[in-house]
Amino acid sequence: MASKSSDFEPSAPPFPPGSRGLQDQNENEPLIQGQGHTYAPSPSSYHPVAYGQPPPPPPPPPPPPMFYQQYMAPSPPVYGTPMWQQETRPEWSTDLCNCMADIPICLLGCLCPCLLFGKVAEKLDDGLTSCLAPALVWYIVQQFTSLGCIYSCGYRKKLRARYNLPERPLPDCLVHWLCWPCAFCQEYRELHIRRRAEEARRATSVMPPPQQFMNF
Repeated sequence: MASKSSDFEPSAPPFPPGSRGLQDQNENEPLIQGQGHTYAPSPSSYHPVAYGQPPPPPPPPPPPPMFYQQYMAPSPPVYGTPMWQQETRPEWSTDLCNCMADIPICLLGCLCPCLLFGKVAEKLDDGLTSCLAPALVWYIVQQFTSLGCIYSCGYRKKLRARYNLPERPLPDCLVHWLCWPCAFCQEYRELHIRRRAEEARRATSVMPPPQQFMNF
């Protein structure tokens, strides 16, 4: 009796009619990934409809982009000359003691400064006066009174006024009184450099455009 109780196994409930064939058909079909597993779905996978709740409404569409112009407070008015119209004051092309920049002019200023001054005066007067007349006047005044600077400094002022040059390193009269050879050399170099720059600018402005030919 004991042996019969040990061999006893509980039987499964009988299949309902028509379900046995469906089970056999499913067993013969190949398994697809995810079939035949009894994993419990995560709580997040439950759809609200399964709990009798209506589906959530769709999210509202994003608002259209707004195109607007950022407001900027107007800047206060600035009085005076605009920056693009302000020009720096020109300077001397060479210094007073830079006599070695032009050796021939330096030798002429050391050996015969009156002739070099006559050349400077002739250029500043645009050829209206001869070179010898101001040279002779300066030589006579310098030899007898040593005050030729009073006569020659006027041409230095005229040169500065023409090209808007500063009065440096000393006033014009003191420059011609202390070192007139260096002053004559500097003034002649300045006139020579300015004239060459003006001629080059005039040549480039008048030059016609290059001719272009088309090859067919």
